[in-house]
Amino acid sequence: MDPMRVALSLVASVAAAALGQDAGYADPAACAGCHRDISETCGTSGLPEIHVNLGAALSQKGDPAAIDALRDAIRLGPDFAAAHYYYGRALAEQGRLDAPIEHYRRALQIQPNFTAALDALRAAQEQEQP
Repeated sequence: MDPMRVALSLVASVAAAALGQDAGYADPAACAGCHRDISETCGTSGLPEIHVNLGAALSQKGDPAAIDALRDAIRLGPDFAAAHYYYGRALAEQGRLDAPIEHYRRALQIQPNFTAALDALRAAQEQEQP
């Protein structure tokens, strides 16, 4: 099977599991291994979108593997605004309030009209103030 199809299938399964739907994984907890599978399948394919989608889905489930997937997305696409935004969100969800600001700012440097990143930056800055 084409490696890209495998990766897209894995991402679709993770996203469906995050939404509580069954798309091939009997147990949503089994999706935690998907990041490793996608990384092995795609390697450095230059498709950060795959890792962003996976990271966002894992983050929605509260899975700490989201951080690794989103870090890979940034490595593969350092100028991909969504990668920085979702990485910042995942860090914030883990309670790391200082680190997300850097990534929200980077997302806005890349894509100045990224409303969600701007809102997230403002919220993070408000939480940072005493």
